[in-house]
Amino acid sequence: MLLSIIAFIVSLPARMKGMKIAKNVILAPGYGIISYRYDNVTLHDNVIIGRNAFIQVFGKGKIDVGAGTTIGKDVTISSNKNIAIGSNCLIGYRVSILDHDHTTGGLSAGKKITIGNNCSIGAQSFILKGVTLGNGCVVGAGSVVTKSFPAGSVIVGNPAKRIKRSLKKARGL
Repeated sequence: MLLSIIAFIVSLPARMKGMKIAKNVILAPGYGIISYRYDNVTLHDNVIIGRNAFIQVFGKGKIDVGAGTTIGKDVTISSNKNIAIGSNCLIGYRVSILDHDHTTGGLSAGKKITIGNNCSIGAQSFILKGVTLGNGCVVGAGSVVTKSFPAGSVIVGNPAKRIKRSLKKARGL
């Protein structure tokens, strides 16, 4: 009960700026509330967002995080177009998910990012604009994902390459 009350209090600034927050969501302190709007951010049931996660939406950008997903500390999720993260995903610490580029004139228009259900993204990885990861993908720590991969892919490196098919895919998850 006390944890629920604390979680609600911590989420109040985001709720006041329009974030749609479902049941049992935990937003750790320091989620970049000072200068950003959240009217196009939706967190579904049982989402956990770690300390100092930086969630930002520009223009008509949109962020949707599926039920049961856990986002680690110091993660940056920045949208100028659309970022959709599936259910039951695990996103490690210091991951950056950016659907746009910074240019001399500001931000690029952006390209949608879709991360399927049951994906795991290792610490300090980058998921860049236009990427689609199918269900059950595993991204190795420190990877830079610049292109899309099908369901069940295990991908690593800079730029990320598929090295094998994951057990999640083989088991039909």
